Amino acid sequence: MSKDPVCGMEVHDERFCSTYKGMKYCFCSSSCMKKFKENPSRYVEAEK
Repeated sequence: MSKDPVCGMEVHDERFCSTYKGMKYCFCSSSCMKKFKENPSRYVEAEK
């Protein structure tokens, strides 16, 4: 299980995923995936 980098929810499946800088990120919904794709560095930097 992974954590949605946008909202922090646990992701139970891989319906909504995107790759950024060679890393795969999965999301709880299409809306979180859309927010990530609009500004991925905002959410990747927030994880660190």
